[in-house]
Amino acid sequence: MNTITKTLIATAIAGFATAPLAAESGNAPSPYQKHDGTWISLNGTVESVKPDSFMLDYGKGSIIVEMDDWDWYSEGTALKAGDKVTVYGDVDDDIFEVTSIEANSVYVDGLNSFFFASANDEETPWRTATFVPSAETTIQGTVQSVKDRELTLDTGDGTLTINTLTMSYNPLDKDGFQQVEKGDRISVMGQMDPAFFGNREFNAKSIITISDDSQQEQNS
Repeated sequence: MNTITKTLIATAIAGFATAPLAAESGNAPSPYQKHDGTWISLNGTVESVKPDSFMLDYGKGSIIVEMDDWDWYSEGTALKAGDKVTVYGDVDDDIFEVTSIEANSVYVDGLNSFFFASANDEETPWRTATFVPSAETTIQGTVQSVKDRELTLDTGDGTLTINTLTMSYNPLDKDGFQQVEKGDRISVMGQMDPAFFGNREFNAKSIITISDDSQQEQNS
């Protein structure tokens, strides 16, 4: 059994073990009941957007999400009122200020993309991918090459061919917000082709852009 197969199966077992923890991190607790500095993830809808923050409706109320240390005009211009998002960050409960969330990253559902407070946050370990070859799962890595409706993904343990013909749109073309290119770090949800042990082809259902190589070049 080759290295990539061993790694994927082993990490899948770990992923099943941690799944209940992930399920508990959603919207159950109110952010106003959390202590200052507590890590939190919160789903909701963007109510309004300002240059350094936005208001999030999380279903049981609203809270300010601060993004004051972001390169806001390059990252935040894609965010609009009505967007469905997941915010990851720390509760900021200063005694002299209104409770808010200091965002480390924001996932925008309609754009299939993450936006980060800094380049360092793009390397955080919580996005570790796990999957079982025969089940629908998620993998991540860096795009090595793109050709037609396929891309080659470097997972760190080897490479996989990602087939996007199974998606409802083409993430590899020049249309729309998401334009996956060589050098991008992405997370792919889908299922391995039945010929996994021969062709290493993964049929994508959705692709999330973790970091955009072209955007990094503009900011450097």
